[in-house]
Amino acid sequence: MHQFHGMGYAEYSRKHKKRLEVEKQREKEYVISQHVVGSIERKLHSPPVDEHRLSKRM
Repeated sequence: MHQFHGMGYAEYSRKHKKRLEVEKQREKEYVISQHVVGSIERKLHSPPVDEHRLSKRM
C-alpha cells in the first residue's frame, strides 16, 4: 500500500479523508483500465484489414 499510495495501512485505516482519496484514485484507474481493455478487445475482434483493397483506393 505504501508503495502505491504513499501511506501505510495504519494511516489508511485511521484517516477517512485519505481513504476516500485512495478509493477515488483506484476507481479512476479502474475506469481507465476498462477503456484500455475494451479498446484491445475491439481490435482483436475486428475483421482483418485487406491491404490489397487499401492500396487500390489510393
